[in-house]
Amino acid sequence: MKNTVYSKAASAALCLAAAASLASCAIPFKQPVYTAPSTAPAPTTEATEAPATTPAATEDTDPVSAGNPYEGFIDGFKKAVNEPQGAWYYGPDVDPASVSDDAVGIPTTSIWDGSFSYILYDMDRDGTDELFIGEEVADQGDVRINIFGVVTVADGKCKVVAAGWERSELTYLGGTSFFETGSSGSNFQAASLYTYNSSKKALDLICTIEYETKEDGKTSIEFFEGENGKVKSNVASGKDKEAQTKFEQARKDASKDKNELLGKEWTKVSFK
Repeated sequence: MKNTVYSKAASAALCLAAAASLASCAIPFKQPVYTAPSTAPAPTTEATEAPATTPAATEDTDPVSAGNPYEGFIDGFKKAVNEPQGAWYYGPDVDPASVSDDAVGIPTTSIWDGSFSYILYDMDRDGTDELFIGEEVADQGDVRINIFGVVTVADGKCKVVAAGWERSELTYLGGTSFFETGSSGSNFQAASLYTYNSSKKALDLICTIEYETKEDGKTSIEFFEGENGKVKSNVASGKDKEAQTKFEQARKDASKDKNELLGKEWTKVSFK
């Protein structure tokens, strides 16, 4: 089994266009297998002219107001992008030169174009909001929450628990569920489902499906289950049609919770 694409170690270029070659597999990578019904609230009298399902982020030149536990993280992130010392930002309390191999960081280069948007939301209902950096986007008719980073507070310090980047797309499904797609080459693509573990302050793997195109042009499909947050076994628990069926059901199960971020207003922050 290949390493899951969530790891920043999967550094080969993301070739989502190559997913077109997998059309016969019935799981295109730019369009999720299962789309939960839109839960965006009806627009209020204060709504802008933007559609309710794709609200424009609110401009805020000083977004880190009193009471925001992520004030230091946001300020540090802006500085890390403006004055990059490395490819990843791990938080104001983390020395990038001494991070562990499994540490998760938010990319500081390439994907940013002058600003970013965030929203505070308590996805695990533990009384502490998580910081979501991302945006609501409409992609091939599917409205989804595209994630660049999710941050929580652990032992009084900010910790990045999830991140998407130009080589790995991460989508928030609602509840504590996340969906990821990526590739480590034109002949290998994968998709994974994760759930946020509030106790560990980390994402636990639910399952992964992998597509690998062989030299003869045939594509093999394998399904791997998660256990205790990691891959249960390097031996696939399903192949080809069975693998697709298992992953589609897992995706449907992971999308059962209402996605309360759909239709919500995000705060837009300039890097200037």
